[in-house]
Amino acid sequence: KLNEFKADLTRVMDQNEALQESLKAERLATSQIASRFEQVLNSIEEVKNVRQSEYIAELGKAREDYQQLLQTVQSRPARETVVLGLQDQIRREQGTAQVRIKALEDELRAELAANQQLREETAAKEREKLKLADEITHLQEKVREVLSAKLETKDRKLNEFKADLIRVMDHNDALQESLKA
Repeated sequence: KLNEFKADLTRVMDQNEALQESLKAERLATSQIASRFEQVLNSIEEVKNVRQSEYIAELGKAREDYQQLLQTVQSRPARETVVLGLQDQIRREQGTAQVRIKALEDELRAELAANQQLREETAAKEREKLKLADEITHLQEKVREVLSAKLETKDRKLNEFKADLIRVMDHNDALQESLKA
C-alpha cells in the first residue's frame, strides 16, 4: 500500500508539472498574440496617416487647380460662367474629400476602440490565467501537505506495527524458552 501511495503521489506530481508546462505554453501564446495585436495596431495607424496624407495632397492639388483656374478666368473675362461652374465643382469635390476624410477618421476611431476593447479583454484573460495559476500552485501545495501528512501517518503506523511485532516475537521467543525449560 505504501508503494501504491508513493506511485499515486508521483502520478499526481507529474500531472501537476504537466499542468504547469501547459500554463507556460498558454502564457507564451498569449504574449505572442499581444505582440501581433500591437503590430496590427501600428499598421492601422500607418494606414490612417497615409490615407490622410493622400487626401490632404488631393485637397492641395484641387486648391492649386482652383488657383490656376482663377488666374485664367481673371485674365479672360469671357469665360466667367465656365469658371463659376468649375468653382462649384471644386467646392463639391473639396466637400466630398472632407467627407471621405471624416469617414476614414471615424472608421479608424471605431477600429481603435474595438482594438482597445480587445486589449482589455486580453488583459482580463491574462489576469484570470494568472489567478488560475496561483490557485493551481496553492492546490499543489495543499496536495503535497496532505500527501506528506498521510505518508508520515502511514510511516508512523508502520513503525508502531513493526515495534509491536518485534515485542510479540520477543515475547513468543521468551515463552518458547520457558516451555523448553
